[in-house]
Order: sequence, then C-alpha cells, then structure tokens
Amino acid sequence: MISIFLNYFHNKKNILAAFIQTHRWLLFFSAVLFVVLLGYVDLITGYEISLSIFYLLPITILAWYSGRNAAFLLSIISAIVWFAADFKSDVDKHFSILIWDTGVVLGYYLLISYFLSTIRKLYEHEKDLARIDPLTGAVNRRYFYILAENEIYRAKRFKRSLSLAFLDIDNFKMINDTLGHGIGDELLKTVTISIIENLRTSDVLARFGGDEFAILLPETGSKQVREVIDKVKKILMDVVRENHWPVSFSIGVVTAGERNYNIDDIIKTADELMYSVKKSGKNSIKYYSLSKGTSEKK
Repeated sequence: MISIFLNYFHNKKNILAAFIQTHRWLLFFSAVLFVVLLGYVDLITGYEISLSIFYLLPITILAWYSGRNAAFLLSIISAIVWFAADFKSDVDKHFSILIWDTGVVLGYYLLISYFLSTIRKLYEHEKDLARIDPLTGAVNRRYFYILAENEIYRAKRFKRSLSLAFLDIDNFKMINDTLGHGIGDELLKTVTISIIENLRTSDVLARFGGDEFAILLPETGSKQVREVIDKVKKILMDVVRENHWPVSFSIGVVTAGERNYNIDDIIKTADELMYSVKKSGKNSIKYYSLSKGTSEKK
C-alpha cells in the first residue's frame, strides 16, 4: 500500500512539473497578473505599510521553475509596479529618494532571482549525477529501478504489457586487455548512443555496470519487442564491424503481461536468459514471456 501511494505521489509530482515546464508562458503571465494586483493593494494601503517583500513570492516561483531570465524580467516589472504605487501614495517623498528606494528593491529582487536560479541549476546537476552513468549518459542502475517500478505500476493499472531486455557485450574484457580501456570506454559510449537512437522517448536504457545494459520498453508486447530488439542488435553489429571491434551481443528479453510480477522477477529472468545465451554460444537473443511461460531463441 505504501509503495502504491509513493508511486502515485511520484507520478502526480512529475505531471505537475511537466505541466509547469510546458506552460512557462502561462506561469509568467500569472506572475505578472499577481504583481499588478499586489501593486493595486500596495497603492490603496498607502506608503505606511510596505508590501515590497510580497513581490518576492512570484519572483521566487519563476526563478525556480522558469529560470533566471524570466525571474529577472519579473523583478524589473515588480520594481516598476512598486515604484508606481509608492509614487502615487507618498506625495511627500522626494523623487530622488523614490528612485533610490526602487533601485534598492530592484537590486534585492535581482539578487534573490540570481541565487535561487543558481541553486536550482546546482540541484538539477546533482540530481542528474545521482541518476545518470557518468561515462555513457545512460541512466544508472538505481534510477532504472525507480523508473521500472513506476512503469510496472502503470502496466498493472491499465492492464498493458511491458518488456525488458538485458544486454551483455561478448568479449568486452578482451577489448580492454588488448586495445586498452580508452577503446573500451569508446565502445561503451558508442553502444549507448546506437541503442538510444533506435528507441522511443518512453523507453529507458540503463547501464547496470561494466558491459551490461538493461532496456525497459513500456507498453510493448512479445511481437513488438522482437522487432525492436532485432533491429537494435543488427545496428550494434554493424557498428562494431565498422570499428573493427571483435565483440558481439548476448541478449535476454522478457515480456510481462497482466499478471502480478515485480521488477526483481523480471530483471532476474532477463539476466538468466542473457547468461543462458552466453553459455550456449553467445551472439544471440533469447525471448521469454512470463505470461505464457514460453521462450524462443533467435
């Protein structure tokens, strides 16, 4: 129950973040409207009550979700609105003092915008480091489990299939031993790029460590996954031949239907399939359906 709640909350949070990212213009104009309304309140309350700090609310939201430029622009708009309200309500204050006060307020808003947007960038960078393999750019094992659990939850909820492929580079150790680790790293990065270029945006590629990769294919049944993985293997073999790398690929593919399977069951089965391919000659693909209990080697 707790796992279901956490998955639900995580999905809702992602939906909200995606909505904000794709509707930044709406967020910006909402912030401007808030500033204008706040300026009107500032005008009718008079100069005795300062509301300058409340302008920071939309500025901080924009700095966090829309970036530095949007926050800077709103800071300038907020300072102008604050100046206009103060100018109308405080007739006794000298104009030069109003200009100075406005400059101080603007500087304060700009500093807050700068620091918050910088913190956001650092936060996103650290988050990427925690979920991305630094060498290949594929997601790491830990983050893959999180994504896979979410997709399994969705597959169960909507009664859809899901497939997972486990891929190992045959003879990779020989590459490192004979050609050097630099070539080995180049091979891993090339394999990663070649796979990602032939997957959908909804699919996920992860480096599990060393020369092992996992591919998660949501909403993909037995027939569709054969088409995808066969194509990926052919492209990978073409790439390694072009580079004269003496390697091949052993792949185990599992498709889960509507039955109640967890991510550990699926990964364990795919891993066992991949190792059975390596033991029986390497450079092949073995498919298995958890729902049907049938397997096929190709």
